[in-house]
Amino acid sequence: MNVVMLAIGFPPDQIGGTELYVHHLTEQLEAKGVKVTVVVSDDAYVTSSSPTVKILDATQFGQLLDTQKPDLVHWHPQTIGRDRGHLLEAHHRRVPLVATYHTATLSCPRGDLLYQGETICDGELIEARCIDCVYQKHGVPASIGGALRWMTSNLPNSKGLFPRRLQSAFEINDQVQRLHQLVEETVELVSHWVPPADWVRECLVKIGVEPEKCTVVRQGLSIPLADTRKGKNDKTVFGFVGRVTREKGAHLLHQAMIALKQYDFELRIVGRTGVEPFDELLRDIRVSWQEEVEPTAMSSFYRDLDYLLVPSISPETGPMVVLEAWSQGTPVIGSDRGGVAEWLRAYKGGQLFEAGNADSLMEALKSVLGEPDKFLNLSKNVPELTEGYLAEQMMKVYDDVVAAGRR
Repeated sequence: MNVVMLAIGFPPDQIGGTELYVHHLTEQLEAKGVKVTVVVSDDAYVTSSSPTVKILDATQFGQLLDTQKPDLVHWHPQTIGRDRGHLLEAHHRRVPLVATYHTATLSCPRGDLLYQGETICDGELIEARCIDCVYQKHGVPASIGGALRWMTSNLPNSKGLFPRRLQSAFEINDQVQRLHQLVEETVELVSHWVPPADWVRECLVKIGVEPEKCTVVRQGLSIPLADTRKGKNDKTVFGFVGRVTREKGAHLLHQAMIALKQYDFELRIVGRTGVEPFDELLRDIRVSWQEEVEPTAMSSFYRDLDYLLVPSISPETGPMVVLEAWSQGTPVIGSDRGGVAEWLRAYKGGQLFEAGNADSLMEALKSVLGEPDKFLNLSKNVPELTEGYLAEQMMKVYDDVVAAGRR
């Protein structure tokens, strides 16, 4: 089989969750004899240090398809419109398109599937609701959102009557409408969708994808579970891996640390900060922080932890850090939302707390302090951690898609 991966980046230049997913999948497919070509559409994401990756614009991508004649293109998007030209080149040539839904930024106008920044949205694209929700993210009080939406829609020349901070509402309307249109068009272009979690499949159906065109394939790694747990630490060591931002739950970590100021433990953070610097959290004497760690050193980082914390308030499609921690025998304390909850409920590899609730996180941390062996019997029967899992599952999808295209 001949597959083209259309990605947003690739290691070593980019080592986020989506990039690592594509990297692991590519390695596993090639080990099974599949020819894989990785293409990115923007050279801002990849440099010459990734010689295996081709950086192509839409026209060049079309030429590649003509030359290589792949069986299918597997798209790994971050946003809906960025690769549109590439998708059209494949569509015009009747090359089947498979897409993995990696992040809520693909279909959610505010990017986190948090309605009004608090509750989980079902993902359905309802224009008025989406506009009001994006307003809230930009600081518009919910009490005036409806009125503002009506005025921007019906009085387009009234922009100058609003304070400067509200004038962006006029652009928001257009942006939401354009995203909804792009989602609708993209749903028609893609032959088959691969949601990494059950909740993602439900979301895809809500945006118009036919259920029979969705196959759940969870994220996977090629790293087997460690044979033994590490020795005990002198004091409990928690870890956090990812962007130090609100949607990842950094504010909850901060509040929990304050509430547990009389307890002696460590929190080791690997990740970059976002718009909010969370300086107070990072200055806590119990916290050590690194922006990044060499990928080859991450296994030992996880093994040195007693627990990995995944306090995300927005639903995760994985996240891969859960598998990375489990691969080294480290249990996870995570929010009861999205992929984190699905994995922990399925394999009992840690403990859940109420998403967005700092008190619930604090109680979860208190319950394990001084108990590094609480989850000693971490399950080794995690299919996603078996060698070649991801490629095996994806090959079934590929075979079905190619067969359907021949009918």
